[in-house]
Amino acid sequence: VAVAMASLSVLFEEGVLEATHGCLIGKQSPPCVGLVIGKREVGARDFVLALVPFPEAWNDEDDGEVAGRPVCKNIKPPAASGAAVVLNREMLLEHVTQVTRMLCGGLSVVGVYCFASDASFKSASPALTRVAIEAKEDCVRLDESHTTKRGVDVEQLIIHLSAENVRKVSVKRARRSVLAHAPAPVEVGFGKVMDSFVAATTSYKCELELVIDSTAVTKKKTIRQYARQVLEHEAARIEKSVVLLENELWHDDTPVSAVPKSNQCVNAEDKDFNVNSGVNDSPFSLRAEFLVPGAALPVDDEVKKTPDGNRTGDVESGNTDVVTVILFGTLTCSAYAYGREPVSRLVDDLKRDVVRSLRARLELLCDECDADASGAHVLSDDARVGATSTSSTSAKNKIELNLPRRAFAGWTKGLKICDYLLAGETEVDVKQRCSEVWGLTVVVGDVVVAEGKGVGNRGFAGDAKPKIQKEKQTPKEKESDSDSGMRKNLESSPSYVTYVLGAAGAAMLSLGLAGLAMTQNPECVGETCAALAGG
Repeated sequence: VAVAMASLSVLFEEGVLEATHGCLIGKQSPPCVGLVIGKREVGARDFVLALVPFPEAWNDEDDGEVAGRPVCKNIKPPAASGAAVVLNREMLLEHVTQVTRMLCGGLSVVGVYCFASDASFKSASPALTRVAIEAKEDCVRLDESHTTKRGVDVEQLIIHLSAENVRKVSVKRARRSVLAHAPAPVEVGFGKVMDSFVAATTSYKCELELVIDSTAVTKKKTIRQYARQVLEHEAARIEKSVVLLENELWHDDTPVSAVPKSNQCVNAEDKDFNVNSGVNDSPFSLRAEFLVPGAALPVDDEVKKTPDGNRTGDVESGNTDVVTVILFGTLTCSAYAYGREPVSRLVDDLKRDVVRSLRARLELLCDECDADASGAHVLSDDARVGATSTSSTSAKNKIELNLPRRAFAGWTKGLKICDYLLAGETEVDVKQRCSEVWGLTVVVGDVVVAEGKGVGNRGFAGDAKPKIQKEKQTPKEKESDSDSGMRKNLESSPSYVTYVLGAAGAAMLSLGLAGLAMTQNPECVGETCAALAGG
């Protein structure tokens, strides 16, 4: 089992702890728990940026437990009276999941806090510690599902806010490997942490293809399993990507604060949106660009290839039980780093945010499909079967969808949290979810939808009616369309051409020539490019 290095101290954002603790005592609140948001292992310290209360509305839905006994939560005496802490394990785990989904890269749930009397906290501490560790392990398991990392002994902070004295706060650290022992106390400090934060944003274009055998979905695989498979393949590509900051490649050990802001955007699209635009105290923002290796279509067990290279569901095979679902999207992603952190960590956090964002969109799409009892959803079993049953053996069925869009909302000191919009949802829905999950009051005008609604006649995630294209193309037409699409991509993506050049391209980047542009006339510009092309 790999053991993460323990941080020596915890640095709180100035005013965060005092504001929450003072408010709870002033209102004579009942015992409560919440989540600690921060950044782990920045040098020898953990950073705590905010405390997020457990949703009050969720407390009224179900009864919890005190020492294993059912408890009714209608009566809520103040914590200072020695009232017991009520823990609802399932709802607390769900809260961690929802909050994590709405965080940008580089930030995470680093622990839990509990407002209670000393005696009540002592009784609830073992159960609270176990839930905190379980929640963190679930998040780590998802983040590392596409990597070779396994078995990290995660740490969580356990913070006790005394209901009897506003100046009495204890901060301890717990791991699963030492649950049998009392959590270890840590040194605590305070400072203006977020003043030294740097943000990095990027736009990641993706086109995911799910080749679904309709006859096998209900028997062997669900749409969620197909989505998980394609996510793993795309995550592997993202993990292998080279990332440019401000159009340059930087050494891994370079401090983030040493990367200068370029006056020139990476591409024209980046001028349209900046996660931190319009906020006076926003973190210093850098633009990033992903140089992604070529896509490799996953071959499913139920949809294999024939000896001539075609999948069994293609036109040539005559199998009409296969529907190809193509998911399009330009993912706007962001990550936060402390100014002294190395570039390599910022890049890793940005990659993790791209994967998280893609996973969240696919999960929302699958949830919508599962929740549609009528079977009219574009990806439901009935819709897919209906799409194939009406087709002829010479037609290829294709469903095109735009992924759910990402929106950003102002959070604290210029930092943002995010949410996702399905079909028909607006900024008002984002405001409501921020209020429910975070206890955060957001003005609709402060919500920025980072991505457009899609182009063409593609469907949108959440649409009830499937948009199915039936087309018959000759091999020559297919080859022509493929060549045309490739030329268009190459003309509009100079960095990808540089990446394809391999070692020579890397040399160009290191020399500061990554800004070479390809014009609409697909000819290289400059002697260096001509030499590399063999001219």
